Amino acid sequence: MNLDAELAPVLIWMSDPDKRCTYVNTTWRRFTGRSLEAVLADGWRESIHGDDLPRCLQVLDVAFGERRPFTQEHRLRRHDGEYRWVLDSGVPLLAPDGSLTGYVGSSVDVTERRLAEDSLRRKESELREAQRLAAIGSWQWGEHGRSRLVRRAIPRSGIRARLARGRRQESPAPVPARRLATD
Repeated sequence: MNLDAELAPVLIWMSDPDKRCTYVNTTWRRFTGRSLEAVLADGWRESIHGDDLPRCLQVLDVAFGERRPFTQEHRLRRHDGEYRWVLDSGVPLLAPDGSLTGYVGSSVDVTERRLAEDSLRRKESELREAQRLAAIGSWQWGEHGRSRLVRRAIPRSGIRARLARGRRQESPAPVPARRLATD
């Protein structure tokens, strides 16, 4: 392989038409802590998280069978034993006669992005639940920091209406005694 692939800041790999690894660059070896000899042929599979391996192999089976590019995310064991999420992409290598000679691909660590996405989903869920429990509705922020009520969940009367408009009231207004007697 050429020097460019060895120095690239991404994990680069190559395989033969039977999905057996024929090459991984230095970055891939440093990331996983495994030697080239250890990952050749089917040895690369040991670096994939066991829960992800069946789906990973299924994606490869389809891509190799159809000679199509693929992209997938799976967990790859790093040199320190931690599994990191990687975005793995590969493209077919075709001979001049159109026969498949293998694939070349790259993997990029996307763990931080996935953690941020998971955190955002949790926060959105917490916000929806807080809005539901508070029964105040959904707000959107527009230009110049102005907000507007998108979905009103409280009737516009009494204490709730004042709260919905942002006014605080320590206690409800007293109810006249005559009205209480007739209720």
